[in-house]
Amino acid sequence: MATSQIVKFIDMFHTHREKDGLVWRVEPLCKVLAGEYGVQISESGYYAYKSRGKSSRQLRDENLCDKIEYIFRENYQCYGARKVWRSLLNGGESVARCTVERLMKKLGLCGAIKGKVKRTTIAGDKAVSTADLVKRDFNASTHDHLWVVDFTYVSTWTGWCYVALVLDVFARRIIGHCVSKRMNRQMVAAAFKRAVFSLVLWKEYPIFQFLFITTIKAANIHRVTLLSCLRFTE
Repeated sequence: MATSQIVKFIDMFHTHREKDGLVWRVEPLCKVLAGEYGVQISESGYYAYKSRGKSSRQLRDENLCDKIEYIFRENYQCYGARKVWRSLLNGGESVARCTVERLMKKLGLCGAIKGKVKRTTIAGDKAVSTADLVKRDFNASTHDHLWVVDFTYVSTWTGWCYVALVLDVFARRIIGHCVSKRMNRQMVAAAFKRAVFSLVLWKEYPIFQFLFITTIKAANIHRVTLLSCLRFTE
């Protein structure tokens, strides 16, 4: 962890007062950070950093931030890192593009992005939220005890497509999926039917286990948002 971050953390808490009147000071904070969390900071090191002043890099970053914000505002907040960097170079400022990207990220500036924004959830006036059937408990003691289902959208070169996935919570593997150009009930139902079909094959034909696991690994799918749940008991 950088020294600046450690000093900023201590500044946040060294004047904090507990309900019983206890006030945290710099020395005990440094001892706790060093003894319990392995953070290399001492009281003398803290005050030495505070009295040291800003480094040349910090001063240059502040100067660049002012120029970046000015260029960003003057161009209707549309310029991204590449165009801001080009504008700085044209103005005689010698700076690397990665530096501009870092400072724009720090300032929370982002250029305009071409293309339409896709909306998959448009709530109606009488929309009813799906009941939480598992009480936010996404744990299962055995296979096929809890399945979770969700669908999302994917941008491709030929347009938007939608993917529905069924995940076995215990095995942490995808057991059913469906890809479609339309976001409808039939797509989710098809993914669920494939999950049931794979369940039958998994139990009756052991060779299918190897083929199924190989296919899932090749798909390289790592994360699935868990929205609606289906619980199955023996």
